[in-house]
Amino acid sequence: MVEKILIILFFKKIYCPNSFINSQRGAKDGGCEETITIDSIETHLNICLFTEINCVNSSNCGKFRRGEMGTHIEQCQYEIKKCECNHSFIGKDMEEHKAKICPETLIECEYCNMKFKRIDLGDHIDEDCPKKEISCPYSKYSCEFKTNRGEMQNHLDHYDHLVLVKNRCDYLEIFLKGLESTILTINQHSESNLNIFKNQIKDINEQNKYSSKWIIHNWSDKVKKYQKGQCLTSPVFTISQTKKFNIRVYPNGEKENKLTISLCKQFDSKCKVNYRFEVINFDFSQSIFQEKTFTFAIGTNVYNSNIIYEDWNNTKGFLIDNTLTIGFNIKIEKLYGDYMTTA
Repeated sequence: MVEKILIILFFKKIYCPNSFINSQRGAKDGGCEETITIDSIETHLNICLFTEINCVNSSNCGKFRRGEMGTHIEQCQYEIKKCECNHSFIGKDMEEHKAKICPETLIECEYCNMKFKRIDLGDHIDEDCPKKEISCPYSKYSCEFKTNRGEMQNHLDHYDHLVLVKNRCDYLEIFLKGLESTILTINQHSESNLNIFKNQIKDINEQNKYSSKWIIHNWSDKVKKYQKGQCLTSPVFTISQTKKFNIRVYPNGEKENKLTISLCKQFDSKCKVNYRFEVINFDFSQSIFQEKTFTFAIGTNVYNSNIIYEDWNNTKGFLIDNTLTIGFNIKIEKLYGDYMTTA
């Protein structure tokens, strides 16, 4: 019995839910007029022109009857549309794009009132527009005439601009002569300044150098007097006006029984020095020398020792009238500042 009732209900025809029929008044309100069986309601609603659905472009539009969606889409502000410039925009942005940006939009020239694509309008105004006021092509030669582009040729045909061109050429010729004179003067001054600069550098380099000889008489007495570790000290000499040095000679060696010569710094600054000692033999080819670059630490009496001659028992040629001569060349290569630090 129940099954029969269900079958009857299942195939019973009813009005579409979108019919909007008022059963009491029997009046229609523009709704769906279809009558359908219960089992086909879902299928029918999926195609019913009166079913309310969301706009396919944006939920911001709200809901519309399926049958009205086509009309809505035609004016939907969220419909994606392709512009003539091949860029796509939603409908509500298209108008602003065309009004302000689109290069393909036709814009009226403010001078001749003809229409051109926005992308071409600038070239039209700058190069072609017959109504645009322009200056005479000879304005750089002092012609101050201005008129519409379309009328400029008439001006050129009736006015001789060669006089202006000649005047300009005469002026430029005078200007160039003056410029050549100025350049010559500058070059002369530059050469003079360069020579001064070179001389200053040379003077500075010379100030940073010192060359001399230390002549020690009665050498044999010095060898007897100064034991190993004891030194004979030269007079102090000055480089670069304020930097003082002297030389120490250990006749019997500083630590070993070998002639040792030291360069001693007598000022506080740290400095880098290149120096050369030479013990002179009367046969100059037999003279012995040593050259060295050394960085002296901060502080006075800082020295650097060099063993010059190991076989000092053989002094042949180095002593002339019991006199030893030491030549030296000293150059300060770098100063690190006149200061001292304490940890």
